Amino acid sequence: MKTSEWAASSPARIVELDAAGWTDLRAAYSGRPNDMPLLRCLQVAEESGASCAVIETRYMGPDYRAEYASLHSRTFPYVPDWAHRIHFFSSTLTVTDLPAIPHDVEYLGYLVVRPPRLSGVVKAMLKPPPVYRSAVRTAVTQTVHLFGQELHVSAVPFAEQDTTLGVCAHAAAWVCHYTASLRGDCAPVTIAELADTADASLSPTRAFPNKGLTVEQLSDLFRRHGLPPMFYMVGSLPHAGLPGQFPPPAGLPGADPGTWDTRIVSTACRHLNGGFPVLVGTHDHAFVLCGWWRDNGSIRMLRHDDQLGPYLPVNDPLADVATHPVTGFVRSYGPWRTLHVPMPPSAWLLPEAAETKGGSSLIAGSSQLAQPVATKLGLAVATLQDLALQDRLTFRTHVIRSWEYKRMLPDRGHAGPTVAVLRLTQMPKYVVVVEAIDRQDRSADQPCVAAEAVLDATSADRDPSLIATWVHGATCILRDPDGPLEVASAVAPIRVASGAVGRP
Repeated sequence: MKTSEWAASSPARIVELDAAGWTDLRAAYSGRPNDMPLLRCLQVAEESGASCAVIETRYMGPDYRAEYASLHSRTFPYVPDWAHRIHFFSSTLTVTDLPAIPHDVEYLGYLVVRPPRLSGVVKAMLKPPPVYRSAVRTAVTQTVHLFGQELHVSAVPFAEQDTTLGVCAHAAAWVCHYTASLRGDCAPVTIAELADTADASLSPTRAFPNKGLTVEQLSDLFRRHGLPPMFYMVGSLPHAGLPGQFPPPAGLPGADPGTWDTRIVSTACRHLNGGFPVLVGTHDHAFVLCGWWRDNGSIRMLRHDDQLGPYLPVNDPLADVATHPVTGFVRSYGPWRTLHVPMPPSAWLLPEAAETKGGSSLIAGSSQLAQPVATKLGLAVATLQDLALQDRLTFRTHVIRSWEYKRMLPDRGHAGPTVAVLRLTQMPKYVVVVEAIDRQDRSADQPCVAAEAVLDATSADRDPSLIATWVHGATCILRDPDGPLEVASAVAPIRVASGAVGRP
């Protein structure tokens, strides 16, 4: 599509997405310096079953308008000041359907596209493709307005850098920040606002045209916009040190830590389990982890890369090479070096510190309670230490709002007395939950949480504070800040479902 063809007299154009329709849509919006993100977005919509595209031909969204004001309005060539927004639906629509879209038509999300000659994708919210849908951990729901009608899509936000005002780090930071804004943790900002507010004094290069963000700039940027990040250096990642966990890697003399530090996976998963995206930095690139899944005993991860597209697999974090699913382009990322996890201001406690305290407390509590419970019920009760000896014990940790934790208790299978005690227990806005997982039950796709600990997310890493535990059916809470946990209720021991995001 030429710049002169960008404007259209009608408010919308409908494309029926048969084979010819997909070919026309790709041809209309490709031909840019890098078509891979755009082509992957279209592929995601196709894999989700899109049968129809409705194109808003003069879209005045805040993201491109802010970019235009900060960048394109200052350049010599003519650039239109509006974008196109492409909406995808599961069924074919006609022009007469647009004022009243049928309720039985599934909305699959949207894609905002820049004018010709520029980078393609301003912004996208596309439902994950079926093959990765269960792996996505950080999806959020957005309400979209189209011709006065509300549409809803659950997805992980995606954006592509414009290459001058914002670069890969800005796009990755925006994905994390926009996800948080849709969760209600902060107010939304545009990539242009992120670029304009980055502290230029923290970088040796000029702020515009932008050459990239330093680690310090990225941390400062998240703090400025209400999401102080947890920061990790690959090679010195924490380890909970609990039974059933892989030992910390020894490291290889002279080798880059990104080639041997297996703690990358457990560190990232603790945050993804709570729905928080993880921004990964390499020596020259940044992208976002948005999910993980188990594959033949190994954990594989899912990423958004602004230069390749959304919902792409990470085959091996320690030897990171990816092939673009549409073009076949092969990218070697090099070793991962840093992890940024933007968090709500009141979530202070590192998940790793919580896991160490919570896991050891559960093991100790299990040893104390197993025999009394077994005597009372007249049955054998395996302790968590017994599970560890059978290689069945592991731990799963996540950060969650306390009201969400309480709301989910009955749905997870907790008994009425347990629900009553925990719902009436005072908790801060955010808590860190450490779950003791029975690997055998997990493999059988059964409820697998044998015990869990709830910790105060505003407590210090050096001394995490327990609020409550549940082990062998006994719910213990902290009644006195200076005293021990006290048994508040007891029921027959059971297994319950995990409260973290996605399958354990």
